Amino acid sequence: MTEHIRGIECSLYSGGVEDLLLFLSTKPFDFYIRWCMKIDDENLILPKSSCNFQILPHELKKLARESIWELVLHIYPIGSNREKIETYDDFMNSSCICCLIFYDCGLLDIYTKESSLRDQLYDLLLSLQANDIELITDVSDGRTCLSL
Repeated sequence: MTEHIRGIECSLYSGGVEDLLLFLSTKPFDFYIRWCMKIDDENLILPKSSCNFQILPHELKKLARESIWELVLHIYPIGSNREKIETYDDFMNSSCICCLIFYDCGLLDIYTKESSLRDQLYDLLLSLQANDIELITDVSDGRTCLSL
């Protein structure tokens, strides 16, 4: 019996997050920021809200140029309903297709439902020379919630 693959984890520093967000901004999805902390002119900036506000692809490109410390991004098919997602089960029972969690200025967890998107992201992470790329499985997943 094969393990169910939940997503990808890795270490991604420098401009890798920028490249990842730029890649995602070209996809036909709705994007919702659940949480974000960034540094701007050495001041900590928090989002307008820490609870799911929509961000448009051009805004995602702009955010990609910022120095991000932490980010939780939920990605939905265009026009679908967004739901509260706290756990992996919530994610699986929602219409959300991808949950990206970037934390500690370099650690990245990506949960996906679609294997084709996961494969694209995996290849992108390889090309960005991400470190310690591992698949997240039911057995290896240490997260109890999909948030920070």
